[in-house]
Amino acid sequence: MYIATCDGMVMFATHLIETKITDDIKIELPLQIESEGVVCYSEEELAKAKFVLDKVKIPYTIKPLSFSAEMKQKVQGIKYNSRSEAIEHIQSNIEPESQRIPNLFKRLNEAEEKNKLIPDLIARLEQAESKISNLQKTIKL
Repeated sequence: MYIATCDGMVMFATHLIETKITDDIKIELPLQIESEGVVCYSEEELAKAKFVLDKVKIPYTIKPLSFSAEMKQKVQGIKYNSRSEAIEHIQSNIEPESQRIPNLFKRLNEAEEKNKLIPDLIARLEQAESKISNLQKTIKL
């Protein structure tokens, strides 16, 4: 998955430059290098990579990358401790650490709201039991 994290926020790659990168070129190309080629996260990185590859005459193909709106929305506003944590959240719905405490508070508040309904439900149940009891007495008469 072509994502990175910067200050805990997910960045989606914009382009993959498909090429073979040798070790001597890696020094000149301070970008994310994968087995498929160079991953670029901005137009600036794309221009830098193209410049270096053209300079050393390495053939390449540029492949624009896109990500679904759902995926982008899923990570929006969430801070991650690592790229791996972000990938686990995107692919497997594993809750990121930064969301655990806020989500626990949310569930606690929801439980407290449900608990507020219990006295009213008990009162209704008691009323229903009383009506049933009165009906049973009436039927016996």
